[in-house]
Amino acid sequence: MADKIEVEIFISPSGEVKWKVVSGPPQACAEVAKQISDSLGPIKEALHSHVHYQHRGSEEKRAQGHS
Repeated sequence: MADKIEVEIFISPSGEVKWKVVSGPPQACAEVAKQISDSLGPIKEALHSHVHYQHRGSEEKRAQGHS
């Protein structure tokens, strides 16, 4: 079974859409962003949580041969 991805979506009275991935595997964020962008239009700004950077750092260490 695929990992569950939870997304919160906020729509302001002016129509501005903001969303964030609340839970799910870090690598899923890029796919979610692509799907939302395909549906709603280009993303103006992307902010990443600390989890994104922790996961990214782990991948870089593995690529360099560190455990």
